[in-house]
Amino acid sequence: MANHTYGGPRAAGGANGGEHPTADGRTLSDLRAGDQLGGVHVRATRRIAYRHPYTVDILPASATGNYVAAGVLVGSTLFPAGVDP
Repeated sequence: MANHTYGGPRAAGGANGGEHPTADGRTLSDLRAGDQLGGVHVRATRRIAYRHPYTVDILPASATGNYVAAGVLVGSTLFPAGVDP
């Protein structure tokens, strides 16, 4: 993950996340200040260097692969692409 960057919205609830999928099909880095994410107002966005060798995610036991993180509904990066819940 050399030269990997991490970023995305700074939500009113404190969530961040980069290329992580949202529950509505966007990625967190698609969001801009003023957008809404599951009823949470995005107040700013930013990108920062990610210095760790890997990231982690969870795969919830659900039909959608979605879960709540930092108060917003997000999708799992481990959920198979193209699966229609």
